[in-house]
Amino acid sequence: MTTKILLADDGSRYSRASAHFLARRLRPNPPVVIHDVTVVPPASPEISRPSALDSEPGSRNPTPSPHEWLQEQGYSVERTVVEGEPAPELLDRAPNYDLVVAGVKGRGAAPFFELGRVARALARSASVPVLLVRPPGAHAQPGAASQPFQILLTAAEDGEELTSFRQTWEPLRAKEVRTAVVRLHEGGVRTLESGDQPHRSQVLPGPGEIALERQLRATGTELLVLPRRLDATGPLAELARVARTLTWSAPCSVLLLPPSPNPDLAMSASSG
Repeated sequence: MTTKILLADDGSRYSRASAHFLARRLRPNPPVVIHDVTVVPPASPEISRPSALDSEPGSRNPTPSPHEWLQEQGYSVERTVVEGEPAPELLDRAPNYDLVVAGVKGRGAAPFFELGRVARALARSASVPVLLVRPPGAHAQPGAASQPFQILLTAAEDGEELTSFRQTWEPLRAKEVRTAVVRLHEGGVRTLESGDQPHRSQVLPGPGEIALERQLRATGTELLVLPRRLDATGPLAELARVARTLTWSAPCSVLLLPPSPNPDLAMSASSG
């Protein structure tokens, strides 16, 4: 079954970084279709539509647009530019895809599109997994591009995140992935399980978000997987609080899992 990915493209270098992260680090295997969508707010003539001639300041050569660059990498890409309000337009389209990808400027910085309104709307309300891509920071390890892709998955005791992550990840069929799992307990953060084999367990000191951020930096993790349990209560409330904080403060890209498994993703995973 074909995996469908929506790439939110505002014509910035952060959109290009998202395309590079998608193709060079996630490297989803075919069949996959990437739909590059730009939403131009109405009554804004000063906002130019992204073009293939967009380039970085000071650059002598034109910088390929995300959809052109992805096509050069061999991916099937559909390109759409529509007029409207970005957040509602992208949220309306999101249920038709297995994954939504958007760029953010960096740790603690406002994401793309209207000072973060769109990225925050996607993070909070999209019914499918949302990947927020951050450019690699100072924590990135030299030669990371040639190493297995490092993922840190946060999970509660009920294991819902593990199921949702597998349903998200299997259709991508990405290779050379190393996944570690951390579980949030009332007494703190307990790590690690690697792949399907449990490792020696230890409790990371400090509040959950601080402990996890230290772990991300120490391991050079490129992708943090977080649940989106907005209305969680009891023991799960701490996991929800940590996830809300790290969504915007993590030093790496973040994959947000929807509150419950998406039926279409489940079908893709079971048939893949």
